Amino acid sequence: MAEKKNILLISSHEMNPCIIHAMEQDGYTVIPGKPGTDSIDDLGVSFDDLVVIILDVDQPIQEEEAFLRRYHSNETYSQLPLIVVSGDDSQEAEEACLKYGAWDYIKRTSFSNILRLRINNAIKHSTLPLVRQLQHVIDFDRVSGIYNK
Repeated sequence: MAEKKNILLISSHEMNPCIIHAMEQDGYTVIPGKPGTDSIDDLGVSFDDLVVIILDVDQPIQEEEAFLRRYHSNETYSQLPLIVVSGDDSQEAEEACLKYGAWDYIKRTSFSNILRLRINNAIKHSTLPLVRQLQHVIDFDRVSGIYNK
């Protein structure tokens, strides 16, 4: 089973191209998305193809808060690491994002190396790859390679 290395970047504006380039150099494919959709699937990307979601916001607004609520309430989605990058450095904004299930909250003033390290740590500590491997073992016969169901 091939390792997925796609990052979903949900942003209402252009993210720093240096950060995107750095993530791509680390072997990730950055898939852009816009806030305000009803689910990850509505963004045109399969949940199974993702390793992390980055929600990049200037100030937490209703669309981003709604996305965080949907993320937090969906048991499947909440297994996927979600990192919020924000221009809002208030404690209240950070608490709100973490309350709704964000794995990390990074202030936009952080250096791109900090962002890269936090993304890699979130992916490394996620149990989602193990769950996907176990599901693959359950779904496919090892001898014949045929789908079991």
